[in-house]
Amino acid sequence: MQGAQTLAFDETVISEETLEICLNGEPVAVQWRTPGHDAELAAGFCLTTGLLPLENLATNNLLIELNGKASMPGAARVDVRTQAPRAAAGRIHTLDQALSRLAPLGAGATTAAETIWAMHQTLMDNQQLWSETGGAHAAGLFHANGSPIIIREDVGRHNALDKVIGHGLLNGIPLPECVLALSSRASFEMALKAAQAGFSIVACVSAATSTAVRLCHALNITMAGFVRKNRMVVYTHPERISGN
Repeated sequence: MQGAQTLAFDETVISEETLEICLNGEPVAVQWRTPGHDAELAAGFCLTTGLLPLENLATNNLLIELNGKASMPGAARVDVRTQAPRAAAGRIHTLDQALSRLAPLGAGATTAAETIWAMHQTLMDNQQLWSETGGAHAAGLFHANGSPIIIREDVGRHNALDKVIGHGLLNGIPLPECVLALSSRASFEMALKAAQAGFSIVACVSAATSTAVRLCHALNITMAGFVRKNRMVVYTHPERISGN
């Protein structure tokens, strides 16, 4: 462009590196992620991909081993070790598979619309990586009264969610009693991860996809989108959110 000026300046770029996730010593995935909280990521990944069903984890402790030698050159390694039986059916890839394998949730958590708005403000206020790089998504785990439990960021929205879920698993937090807040849209993949972790309320800053809405409706999950100050769209099961 004529007359345009070129300026040189320092820019902070978000880190993205490979992590090999193993289950009882067997490699099960290689994830591109923002380094940090790898134990949480691995634990959450094993749950939300269906490798370890939630009901089996309730009575079995997880042991996470970090910094082992990965089979993939240049990758970090994390090994999830547990005596919980591995799921025989494998990963879920379609809506029909999800509906045939996952049972609808029970009563779950309840909260207020004002509380969800406050949760998302807290989520926004604590996105340090986003503030520094503009390249991160966030997931937040909250008590139903709005108090934050943990917020995690990652270059991948699915990784941020797995880190939050993994934190809950490793610390014995009852996820079905919590509210999940997301800085992203709610795709089928994100809704499925939330369902496998047992969340009854999911609130995201952007839209929900048609398949995510169908999944949440069938599994008795409250899905809210376009959460902004003083407004939101509640796609499914609005009875859990008062004042909406």
